[in-house]
Amino acid sequence: MLDDEATVGIGPAEGLRNASRRRGIRGKRDPGFHGQASWISCVINLVNTIIGAGVLAMPLAISHMGIVLGVIVILWSGTTAGFGLYLQSRCAQYLDRGTASFFALSQLTYPNAAVIFDAAIAIKCFGVGVSYLIIIGDLMPGVVQGFVGGTPDYDFLVDRHFWVTAFMLVVIPLSYLRRLDSLKYTSIAALVSMAYLVVLVLYHFVIGDTMADRGPVRVIHWAGAVPMLSSLPVIVFAFTCHQNMFSILNEIANNSHFRTTGVVFASIGSSAATYVLVAITGYLSFGDTVGGNIVGMYPPGLWATIGRAAIVMLVMFSYPLQCHPCRASVDAVLKWKPKASNSNDNSPHRHPLLGPRGNRTPEPMSDLRFSIITTTILVLSYVVAMTVSSLEAVLAYVGSTGSTSISFILPGLFYYKISSPDSPAHQRLMKEDDEAAEGIFSDDDDDNDDLDNQAQSLTESGILRRGTRHWRKAVLRKLSLALAIYGVVVMIGEIQTLVEERYKPIYEPAPQRDSFEERGYTQPPPSYQATAEYSQAPRSEDDNVPDDFKFGGMVAEGTLPIRMQFVRKVYAILTAQLLLTTIMSSISFFSDSYRLWIQSNFWLMIVSVFGALGFMLVTYWKRKSYPANLLFLTAFTVLEAYSISVVTSFYDARIVVQALILTLGMFVALTLFACQTKYDFTNWMPYLFGALWFLILFGFVAMFLPNSSTVELIYSGLAALIFSGYILVDTQLIMRHYHVEEEIAASISLYLDILNLFLAILRILNNQQNN
Repeated sequence: MLDDEATVGIGPAEGLRNASRRRGIRGKRDPGFHGQASWISCVINLVNTIIGAGVLAMPLAISHMGIVLGVIVILWSGTTAGFGLYLQSRCAQYLDRGTASFFALSQLTYPNAAVIFDAAIAIKCFGVGVSYLIIIGDLMPGVVQGFVGGTPDYDFLVDRHFWVTAFMLVVIPLSYLRRLDSLKYTSIAALVSMAYLVVLVLYHFVIGDTMADRGPVRVIHWAGAVPMLSSLPVIVFAFTCHQNMFSILNEIANNSHFRTTGVVFASIGSSAATYVLVAITGYLSFGDTVGGNIVGMYPPGLWATIGRAAIVMLVMFSYPLQCHPCRASVDAVLKWKPKASNSNDNSPHRHPLLGPRGNRTPEPMSDLRFSIITTTILVLSYVVAMTVSSLEAVLAYVGSTGSTSISFILPGLFYYKISSPDSPAHQRLMKEDDEAAEGIFSDDDDDNDDLDNQAQSLTESGILRRGTRHWRKAVLRKLSLALAIYGVVVMIGEIQTLVEERYKPIYEPAPQRDSFEERGYTQPPPSYQATAEYSQAPRSEDDNVPDDFKFGGMVAEGTLPIRMQFVRKVYAILTAQLLLTTIMSSISFFSDSYRLWIQSNFWLMIVSVFGALGFMLVTYWKRKSYPANLLFLTAFTVLEAYSISVVTSFYDARIVVQALILTLGMFVALTLFACQTKYDFTNWMPYLFGALWFLILFGFVAMFLPNSSTVELIYSGLAALIFSGYILVDTQLIMRHYHVEEEIAASISLYLDILNLFLAILRILNNQQNN
């Protein structure tokens, strides 16, 4: 055989390498699937996923760090992101060819957390895609005005809704393409637009037309820890592309270790070089006066207008690259079913993905399912982009959690778990490596003496090779765990920075002076008696000028009857919500068939959770629009009540009743205390918000720990304390800070506080009963 003759001629070490390459290309887990994407196509799509409009904010980011530290941070962020991509390629070798995905890895490592991972990826990709449409709607009116030299004759040309609709017609057919490789030409067009932006920045730097107004430049010194941390997310998340890495690994024609690693190096290297080039030249052009969008700082003209149009082209062709992983994650969420705990879950027969050829592999998405999910994503994206002008606050939190998870935490945790020496998947992979090494000379019976000598040499070198291989994998496991820990630290740091940015005072306090003599005043200014009494009745019986504060404004500014009416509305709505939730939850305890039905159709639980979230956002948006607000509130409450009924159906009825009584008792006590005390609990808001994110991260980490009643008790106790604090805060907000027409928003806040407190107490009681 030709392969054997070539192998015998090159020696055992080279034979091992060739055998490894052959196994990487057509391994035993190849179910007949062969990728068609070229290496350059994969690099182009991955680079387009990485480089977005965020490159224009790089000069501002390094202005807070200084050039030296900024370049180091860019290179470090690229290294950590590239290591995450490398771990994804290593994880893919444990799966059948063409089936790699976050969901498939979750099924092998953390099956009961798979739905959380894919839901986070879907939300993150959906939010980024919507932000692209919003950017298009914001930039196109300015682009039109720049090209025509003023206001166009037709008003619709400067209407953001028209341009969102027009460009949506372009991205719709691109979003229905199944393979990323089909988007390589649009990715090339996007990269051409990016290349123009880079050339534009370099051109203005070379001719120096901005140097006259340039501010000071920091080379080594930084602007301080707080500005530096506020700019860090721009750089850390600039390399996020991991949501498309598994699709690239599935589609690449040659999936050998050398080729996939080359894709990672080429993509991350070219992106980092682009970021460094734009950051340095853009910063040196404007100094510390540089803004968040460097193209918008250049003098108006044809080239700057073309630059804005290039940004539009870039984000337009990047939208399908977000729709692709979003669709895959939504499909995985809908397919997910909870896995029963079993002590034999780690046995090899529990992992059909790793079986020999011919075993059942995950079925591809049907055409109907593909069309329905894609259409839903497109419709929701269009509706949100048309009705919302900014997602900055939402995307900040989604990016700090979702991007960090898929870039650092998940690749690190997946590889650390699946490459464990005790993992059946890892043991099978090692066995296949040994079989590949031992079988490279076994295909031909000719030249037996030479083959025996080669085999003996192979056996002797194989011992050393196996030890080196185990050492490398042990080091790689430790580094993967370090990457996951690094991701958690980054996430906590970014959330803390966002919280501080959100709650910092908008206005600086006025300077206080100790005396009037400092400015030469001889006496204090005269004082006058205030004449406006906002909480009183109109000034006289014949006065037909109404008191605006009696009918509008904050609750605290209204008269006593207005305040009492608002409070009655809030607690009447809250009572109706709690009664509906109690009734729907009690059905499962009186009807065994209903309980079995809701437990077996777990997909409906997922739909209700996300549906409740959607209706809650819409309700808040239309909170002052009657009767739409009541209709949306009813839909939200029904879906939320169904979710609670599914949860309580898994608990003993006696425990549920005890938790309900304790929750209502604590709610009444906390409400009375918040109304009577003079202490202002609303100052707790930033601390409770930070504690809530700590609770979320604690629960995320607890998913990967062995089941422990102590961990469960600590988590539930923290949740009970946090939401007890939120009841105090929201109760005082009702009395002081809400608008008199926002009774629905106030009732939703208290409703969610009570439900979360109830669930925490329920888990505590169940934990104690199990013990």
